[in-house]
Amino acid sequence: LRRKVLMCPLFSFVSKLLRPITAVIIFMTQWIIPAASGKKNDRFYFSIDYLENLISDKKSGADITPFERMMIRRVLAMHRQTARDVMKPLDEVVIATDELTVQGCCELARTSGHLRIPIFSQDRKICFGVMHVLDELTRPVFAGETLARRRARRPVFVYGDIPTDDILTLMRRNRSPLVVVRDELTNLPIGIVSEHELLRTLIDSSQ
Repeated sequence: LRRKVLMCPLFSFVSKLLRPITAVIIFMTQWIIPAASGKKNDRFYFSIDYLENLISDKKSGADITPFERMMIRRVLAMHRQTARDVMKPLDEVVIATDELTVQGCCELARTSGHLRIPIFSQDRKICFGVMHVLDELTRPVFAGETLARRRARRPVFVYGDIPTDDILTLMRRNRSPLVVVRDELTNLPIGIVSEHELLRTLIDSSQ
C-alpha cells in the first residue's frame, strides 16, 4: 500500500501537465457560448453550420486567431464522429474479472498504469462496474481481500452510434471519466471511451 501511495505525486504531476489543455477547452467553450447577462433568454447559441462558415470566411472570422480557428475545427470534427469511431476496442482494454479482489486490482493498476479498471464477467459480456484505484488507496481501511466488483462504481453505458461530443456531457453529468460502449443490436459491450480517447481525438482530428 505504501508503494502505491508513492505514485500519487506522479498522478498529481500528470494532472497539472494536462491543465493547459483543459484551460484551452474551457476558454473556447466560454468564447463560443457567451455567459448570460442575467436574463434567462439572453444567452446566445451558435449552430454548427454558423461556426463552420465563420472559420471559413476570412472576412467574418477576421478576429479569430489561427490557433482559435484550429481548436474550433477540432471541436467541430468531434461532432461528426461516434463513440464507435473513437472507442478503444474491448480486446485492447485492461480489464479485471469479477473474481478479482481489490488487492488484485491495485496490482493490475500498478503493472498496467491505469487507475480505472473496468470489471467484466469472464466472457466479457457483462460489465459490473469500474474500479477506481485511488478510491481504495484513500480509504481509512484498505479492504484488499474484498471482491473488487463490490467496491466498483456503477458503469455508464452508451451506444456506439452516439456522437462523441454527447459523451462529454454524459461524463460530466455522471461524474464518470470512462463510459462503456455497447453494440446497438446485441447490447453487448464492445469497447470503452475515456478522457484519453477524447483528448486523442481532439488532438488528432486536424492531422
